[in-house]
Amino acid sequence: MDNISKDLLNIKDEKITLIDSSVGNDGVTRIQATLDYVPKACEHCGIVNEGQITKYGWRKTTVRYPRAIGSTVILILKRRYFCCKEDAG
Repeated sequence: MDNISKDLLNIKDEKITLIDSSVGNDGVTRIQATLDYVPKACEHCGIVNEGQITKYGWRKTTVRYPRAIGSTVILILKRRYFCCKEDAG
């Protein structure tokens, strides 16, 4: 997918990558996207990331957009979450 789709959805975050889109039998447009990055610091303990923050899996979030041009748009965002070894122990 391209930047035009991100502009239409008003997605400003460069870390979000649009992967695929499809229109179901119900007329709903579903867009698959991922949010993946390397954090600079732990949001809980504040330690600067020098390898102690590891990628720990994915979570799915569903974002429903207001009806646009008579169609419902749903963004299915698969986002990365992390584990800080300093904060855990």
